[in-house]
Amino acid sequence: MVSSHFDQQEFVSCEDQLPRLHGIYNYWCSISGVIILLLQLRPVALIMRQHLLDMDAALYLASLLLLFYLNLHQHATGYVPIDLDTGGCIHSMFLSLWLNNSLRSKSHIPCTLARIVVIGAVSVILATCAWAPSQQSSMTNMLGAPLFALYTIITMGVRSYRNKEKSQDGRFTWWCGAVISLLLVQASVMLEKTYVCDTVAARLFHATFIHAVIVCLFGCIFACAIRIIASERSSGYILNDLKEC
Repeated sequence: MVSSHFDQQEFVSCEDQLPRLHGIYNYWCSISGVIILLLQLRPVALIMRQHLLDMDAALYLASLLLLFYLNLHQHATGYVPIDLDTGGCIHSMFLSLWLNNSLRSKSHIPCTLARIVVIGAVSVILATCAWAPSQQSSMTNMLGAPLFALYTIITMGVRSYRNKEKSQDGRFTWWCGAVISLLLVQASVMLEKTYVCDTVAARLFHATFIHAVIVCLFGCIFACAIRIIASERSSGYILNDLKEC
């Protein structure tokens, strides 16, 4: 039985109110949730193939896999140990760390300090999720996690636009795709809550359309980020100070 407010979001999908199939909370969302979780193995393969796997990239990948695992766990059981919004903030924090440290000496914040700040903040958030789960949202906001998301959007936009004339890898197009997908995710969730649950599309809308847009969102984010980082690491923009990071 699904219990408290902080264990379960008020609304997961339109399947919440429908009879369970095979004992699974959101059956079709769980099926597509497995698929989109497995799709996140592609960024792991691409980072390893381009020899970009370091501590910051590993932390980013771990946060990405955690987020999609939480999504699957919630759809399958109705319970989530870490709120998906909190998981999204953790992903943004580690993405901002990866972007910042990819510049090494040219970064906005020194690598070591950035790691201490981000890892420390995430540790506090995870501790709150474990011992005071009802406070995780307020703790996440208190630590300024939404600012990390804003940082990643602005930084990726500036760094992709700055070199869009020289670059032929389409990084700015991927950034635009990420922004559009983010807005589309928010709009489609609102549409589902407001209109879809009373229609014939109630059982499949979230599992198909919303999950597809989420895949586009995180795919665009990763595609933009890895192009920025790979290009700047190979262009000589950060030739020195490898010891610092």
